[in-house]
Amino acid sequence: MIHDSIRQLSVQDLIDLREFIDNEIEAKQKEEKKALMNQFKALAAQSGLTLEEVLGMDANKKRKGSENKVAPKYRDPHDASLVWTGRGRAPAWMQAHLDRGGNKDDLLIRD
Repeated sequence: MIHDSIRQLSVQDLIDLREFIDNEIEAKQKEEKKALMNQFKALAAQSGLTLEEVLGMDANKKRKGSENKVAPKYRDPHDASLVWTGRGRAPAWMQAHLDRGGNKDDLLIRD
């Protein structure tokens, strides 16, 4: 059996075998990935689409959703260049305002 043959190998032979096996696994995974990608592209093409269209990707964009920028909702009264959309963690200037007892509505952009 193969197990008996492996047990008789030297440490260096086992190390070499492990490296060979790791390389073979990597090569097989790349082949499988490429084959799957080709299958996916073919399925998309049957519907008259590209794979990028199916996945909602635009090849010319680096980040998904970059076209969905949110307009700022709040502005720091002491520095007009500091704005916040109201999403995510509040910036330090907003938090300082709230800590002083202020209200978010005080800093709403009303343009």
